Amino acid sequence: MPTKPLGFCSVPGCSARVSSGRCAAHQSQPREWHHLYDRRRWRRERLRFLHTHPLCETCKAEGAVVASAEVDHHVAHKGDERLFWDRGNWRALCRRHHSQKTARETWGRGADVTDTRTPANRAPVSFSHSRNPEGARHG
Repeated sequence: MPTKPLGFCSVPGCSARVSSGRCAAHQSQPREWHHLYDRRRWRRERLRFLHTHPLCETCKAEGAVVASAEVDHHVAHKGDERLFWDRGNWRALCRRHHSQKTARETWGRGADVTDTRTPANRAPVSFSHSRNPEGARHG
């Protein structure tokens, strides 16, 4: 049975080859600011924010109604606690849009969640595609 080809470690700049995720050297190496998300205060404020902002802001701008699931820091805080706790820097996003933004910021990959245009080199999305049986408009 053929095996999946190895990819690169998911840590930016690391050239180690792995089957998925991070290499052994980076497995136990959390981001310096990861502890901010482990605080009880963050969990409480995150839930409060999502309760008052129930819809994904990007989906809403596209005319779709999708529940928010993540609180995004519009400007990446990179450990700056003032920026981390600034509610003016928070926005509610669905998981898909938050993942796209994170991939773009971290690895320079992924769609621009603020750009709703279809790239010229890609066919428009078919909402009636077999992988989208509900035909829901989501992006």
